[in-house]
Amino acid sequence: MDKYDVSDCFYTSPQNGVMLYHARNRQANAPVILKYIKVPGGQTELDILRKEGDNQIRLYNHPYVCKVYEFTSITDNSTYPPSLYMVLSLEQCTIDLDKLWTNKSRNSEFLQENYLWTLLYECVEALAYAQDLVTIM
Repeated sequence: MDKYDVSDCFYTSPQNGVMLYHARNRQANAPVILKYIKVPGGQTELDILRKEGDNQIRLYNHPYVCKVYEFTSITDNSTYPPSLYMVLSLEQCTIDLDKLWTNKSRNSEFLQENYLWTLLYECVEALAYAQDLVTIM
């Protein structure tokens, strides 16, 4: 993890061990999101991680799906039993829709209808693409 400056954790799921962090890639000087999945060792968990990596690679070429720039696993022997970590570097969205919506609402402004239709189209297009390519874990 020497190539990233990790800052705040903005999402944690105790049920499945997923944690998302804002970070900066030192080499590219670019903001990224790091996804950590900490799971106990074992063939079943390793297969799940490999399948998720394969799915991310399949989705790479779609313009409306965040790109995965790095996929790696690290075995941490500092805990017992050792844990397997998967690290994904994702591009960070330039517009946070929730913040955009909140700011517009606060100022009694509205998003343009054609902009909303564009967002809806991009989301549906990405989901349809993913549905055709991604295998179920």
